[in-house]
Amino acid sequence: MINDLRDFINECEKRGELKRIKAEVDWNLELSHVCKLNEARGGGQALLFEKVKACEHASVLGSALTTERRLAVALGMADDYSLCQLAREWAELTSKTSIPPAEVSDGPILENVLEGDKVNLLSFPVPKFAPLDGGRYIGTAVSIVSQDPDEGWTNVGTYRMQLVDRERAAIQIHHGKHADLMLDRFRELKKPMPAAAVIGSAPIIFLMSSSTVPWGVSEYDRAGAIRGEPIEVIKSDMTGLLIPARAEIVLEGEINPDRKTYIEEGPFGEYTGYYSAKAGKEYLEPVFNVKRILHRNNPIFWITSTGQPITDIHMLGALQVSASIWSDLNDMRIPGIQSVYSLPEGCGRLTVVVSVKQRYPGHSTQVGHAVAGSTSGHYRLKNIIIVDDDVPADDIQQVLWAISTRLEAKRGVHILHGTRGGPLDPAVYIAERDVGSKLILDATIPFHWDRKPLLTRMDEETLEKVKQRWAEYGFED
Repeated sequence: MINDLRDFINECEKRGELKRIKAEVDWNLELSHVCKLNEARGGGQALLFEKVKACEHASVLGSALTTERRLAVALGMADDYSLCQLAREWAELTSKTSIPPAEVSDGPILENVLEGDKVNLLSFPVPKFAPLDGGRYIGTAVSIVSQDPDEGWTNVGTYRMQLVDRERAAIQIHHGKHADLMLDRFRELKKPMPAAAVIGSAPIIFLMSSSTVPWGVSEYDRAGAIRGEPIEVIKSDMTGLLIPARAEIVLEGEINPDRKTYIEEGPFGEYTGYYSAKAGKEYLEPVFNVKRILHRNNPIFWITSTGQPITDIHMLGALQVSASIWSDLNDMRIPGIQSVYSLPEGCGRLTVVVSVKQRYPGHSTQVGHAVAGSTSGHYRLKNIIIVDDDVPADDIQQVLWAISTRLEAKRGVHILHGTRGGPLDPAVYIAERDVGSKLILDATIPFHWDRKPLLTRMDEETLEKVKQRWAEYGFED
């Protein structure tokens, strides 16, 4: 069982999936560039930087989740599973039950408690990722814990955080996200919102915090369902929030909802491979005022890479979106869903393929529109491709064949206008990004056709004979 980040690192090392970097590395660009070049080699290994310039007490983990095998380790699933199989298992486990966190009184996160003038965010190896970034980013592999003031449920979400000074970070919370809705409520109450930033937790917590779940559902509950065991948490005596007992670093404090206090944040080279905004006052974001730092002895500071695909943020995004949409389609009781695959090459969340066994006229259209209205599909997702059940969603060669031979523009192209956009979409003019559109490509053979195209197929008897004689032909595999 992977209970914390150290368990994950140890398990990766046993499997030859971890490389320790013992040479000193600069947090200023060098660290992130090592990760990027490593990830360009088919995902590379997870990297543990043991010596970062000007930081003696912490190491840095990068490239953690760039392969399906390490995603499987993080989820506690079979390490030969494809991303599509991992998503299916995720959807099945989270649809059966929820396992809420277990509150404990103590844990390694309390090994060091820093308050007052000891609070210093600059003491951590916070990297600058790309040359035109607006600053150093302390929160990339981060999980922000907040609580709804009315209903009392705990949200765990991922929102990027730019380092400002010793005690402050600017936090980008996109409009309509759960933490944003909670912040709106605190604004009405004229109170600051308590918050905790978790850096370096069990990977399942980060996987859930950067995914999309319905309002009112805690990511801790979903993480417990996948693990089959509850996440151990401590109720903070400062914020009242539930924080992972075995986290590496937790920053506790509050976010001021008063927009007059918002400050410049960014630009940042985002997961799309583009900068999120120009330098200057494109975006003003709320400030996270850190009142206390908790950390383990010799903490491990976890980062995710950014920029063009494929990095770990694209791999985990692809897994999360695939699983979330698959789960939503199951909840909608739409029959015939064979597989769901969000392309890592599509930045992990912008293009999704769904394979369906059609059972009635209009079935494929129903699936496309259901994806567009799902929890994950209504936000950021731009392109939805529907294929027949003979085409696996993750077989991109077959998907492209289906688009080329089964898509008829007049019948199969659907454009949905006025859908929810996102501030990071480089295809939309920056002032218009709150509202977008979606493209549905129905690359299926219509169910109701009485004369369907006849597929060219191999003879099954001859095919089996050839397989049995394969080695005789001189093939080694």
